[in-house]
Order: sequence, then structure tokens, then C-alpha cells
Amino acid sequence: MREQRTIILMASEAMAPMLRDFLLARNAALCIETPRTVDALRGAVARSGGRARILSFLNGLIIPADVLAALTPVPYNIHPGPPEYRGVHAESFALWEGAARYGVTAHEITARVDEGRIVALSRFDIPPGADRRILSAVIMHEAVKVFAVVAAHCIATDAAMPPMRQRWSGAKRTRREFRALCRSYHAAPAADRERLRRACAEDLEEAAAAFG
Repeated sequence: MREQRTIILMASEAMAPMLRDFLLARNAALCIETPRTVDALRGAVARSGGRARILSFLNGLIIPADVLAALTPVPYNIHPGPPEYRGVHAESFALWEGAARYGVTAHEITARVDEGRIVALSRFDIPPGADRRILSAVIMHEAVKVFAVVAAHCIATDAAMPPMRQRWSGAKRTRREFRALCRSYHAAPAADRERLRRACAEDLEEAAAAFG
């Protein structure tokens, strides 16, 4: 008989059912919780006695330090960017900077965002002419594959995954920096506007409205 394990799955409302089914198909004895707020997360951790494994999938909720301290199994995050693109809206900065390749990173969740040890990584070419929406679709496809690698380990054991030699690099991007990037469109030289359009996509309209 398989030992029951608790997985706390942090994912969007759209993705959580698919990821939950993926996990249960491989270990039907899993107890899976899907909180979407910090309070609900704290409750899930308390119910598990700290023996739950957090798997965060492309999720922007910051896990508080007290929750991390209460956990026994190492929690993991699937980050929508390679190690050199940390923080939020990383795909937009990659497009703005003209990157040819991108990736998805799985790493240990620590109190400091995007600094935990890296345990899985998928790299891929950015499609020529891709904008943020196209790149986001590719990221989702690759993120599911990375999730499958991490999940295969976590449904079988509470032990930590062996870390890779890969290290984080580059500045952490913030929402403020992203908004500033998009708002720079109307003042930007014509030569830069196409890259800004691809990097910001629908957020250009919001930025234009903010500046009237």
C-alpha cells in the first residue's frame, strides 16, 4: 500500500484541475489541496502537520516565510523563465532585449523570490517574430513538461530533488519596471516600437490609457 502524501498545488483556476488529475493518475492515494490565498494556504499546511509538499505552477502568490518554515518536504516552484530572467513578466523583458532562447525553471521555494536551488530546467528557441502572447503559450507547454519531471519525484518521496549546477543570474524584474517599459512606447524611437509592441502586447493599451 502506498504511503499517502499531501500535495499543496498552487495553480490558476484553469490549470489546477488538469494538474490535479495528472498527479492522481500517478498516485491515487495523494491528498491534494488547491488553496488560492495565503490564509487558505496556511490552513492546508496546518492540516498536514507541515508534511505537505507545495508545488507552485506559474503562480504569482508569494509564500510567506512562516509557511515555508512550517514545511518538512522542500517546496518547489515552476518559474516561467530561465535562470537569467528572474521576477515578474520575465518573458516581456526577454522579448524587449531580443533574446533568441528562453526557458522554464523549477526551483526550491525560499523566502527570497527566485533564489532557491534549481532542480529542473527546459530551454527552447523563441519563435521568430513572437509576441508575449505567443511566447506565453510556448512557456505553458514547456512548463507542463517541467512540472511532470518535478511531480514524478514528489509523488514518490518526501526527499529533496538533487540540485543542478545551474545558478540564477540577472536582475529580478518587477511590476513597476514592466509598467515603465510599456509606458515608454509612445516616447520610444520608431526603431524600438516593434519590440515594445511584442514585449507588452495588450498592456500597451492600458499604458496608453494611464498616460491619457
